[in-house]
Parts: sequence; C-alpha cells; structure tokens
Amino acid sequence: MRKNATEEIIVNTGGYSAYKLHLRNEYMVDNSDKLIAVFNPAKTSGGTFACLKYAKSVGREIIYIDPKI
Repeated sequence: MRKNATEEIIVNTGGYSAYKLHLRNEYMVDNSDKLIAVFNPAKTSGGTFACLKYAKSVGREIIYIDPKI
C-alpha cells in the first residue's frame, strides 16, 4: 500500500507504542470531514471504538458498515 500511495504522513516516529495508535487515529479524524467505519456497534472497547468515540466528540459524520455482511 505504501508503494502505491500518493502521500505518506508520519504522525509519530520510533517504535511501537499503543498511545501512538491513538495519536494516529486522532490525526486521521482531525484531518477528515467524514469517516467510514467497519465496526460492530455491540463492542464497547478497543482502538476502533476509541477512535469513533473521539470522532463523535468532535462532531464528525460517521458512516457505519456492518462487518457481518
């Protein structure tokens, strides 16, 4: 995917850390008008849940796709 991308943005350098995934998600939300989420709405934890919670808090429109389809 990186090879075919027109742009790559490094949100945070260095090795893996869970908080960096949250920073990446916030960057994506902050730089988007609308989100498309493949998400089970019964889930109440995890990275995707946290990202969508943040997106709602800043007023982003979210289009949900049921992963069971």
